[in-house]
Amino acid sequence: MNDETDNKTEALIKALELHIRETMPETCSSWQLFINCQGWEVEAINRSPEVLARDGISMRNLRGEFIK
Repeated sequence: MNDETDNKTEALIKALELHIRETMPETCSSWQLFINCQGWEVEAINRSPEVLARDGISMRNLRGEFIK
């Protein structure tokens, strides 16, 4: 890749990260994007406070806040 591609990719990723952090539910602990020659796939993982408490887990959401 070249500098222009790297810069545009970084800008796109930063904008996407900001959008995801602002719009995903408070229970979202993970968000993944996979891209290949056949298309793309998005996976969001949500953990409810009840399940986390039952499992004895303390976890932060994408905004960095503890899921309560």
